[in-house]
Amino acid sequence: MSRTAAAITPGRANRRFIFLAIALGLLGAILVYVAFSRDSSGGGGPGAIGDSPVVVAKTDIPARTKITSAMVEVRFVTEEAAACRRSRRPRPSLAR
Repeated sequence: MSRTAAAITPGRANRRFIFLAIALGLLGAILVYVAFSRDSSGGGGPGAIGDSPVVVAKTDIPARTKITSAMVEVRFVTEEAAACRRSRRPRPSLAR
């Protein structure tokens, strides 16, 4: 009851390969969509996709104090949080 390769017509075999190619293409597209739409806050850790490094003071820094690297730390926050607190005039963060 099984068909041999010689019994399948070439047109029918080509149609099967086309359907197989379409199915694998759709599967690949779905996997790419799921990978890119995954939420970055789901345990991605520092440096996850969509996070930006931001320099934050460890404690209050008095006015006219020379800022050193011991006074600040780098934290990773989402793009939305970084954009709403971004400085309008970029300046060097640390004294050199």
